[in-house]
Amino acid sequence: MGEIMNNYKIDGKIVKGFGFATDTIEKQKLFFKDLPNLGKLYSGTINIDIFPFFIKPVIFDYFYKDICWGKDFSESFGLCKIKIFYEGKDYDGYIYFAHESRHFKGRYFFNYLEILSEKLPLKSENKFITIEINKENIDVYSKL
Repeated sequence: MGEIMNNYKIDGKIVKGFGFATDTIEKQKLFFKDLPNLGKLYSGTINIDIFPFFIKPVIFDYFYKDICWGKDFSESFGLCKIKIFYEGKDYDGYIYFAHESRHFKGRYFFNYLEILSEKLPLKSENKFITIEINKENIDVYSKL
């Protein structure tokens, strides 16, 4: 993945997810074939809270419309490329926007993010992570 230019760096706290992504991401990845690092992506998400900041997606790097990944269910997904910094290393990843999920539906601003990346060596004692986003793809707000 290329270098992201014109960036914002945002610190976040790793939070517990709802447990749905582990099963669903594996099914959805079948449709994300044009992602350059698809083979490395973990079949789950890292969930982070970036409060007091909020983001609003403007342009997705990848968009998948009306994917029928479940039984009689279709959904659209937007992905924005990011850099992830954790424990002194950096990783490529994506902010994952599932348009029909309870997190996205009817919302335009987010402080709770789902991140797709390779499996990171997360440590229970270190709950903090930094992401770097392209300001051309995502607007960042310090309050709504």
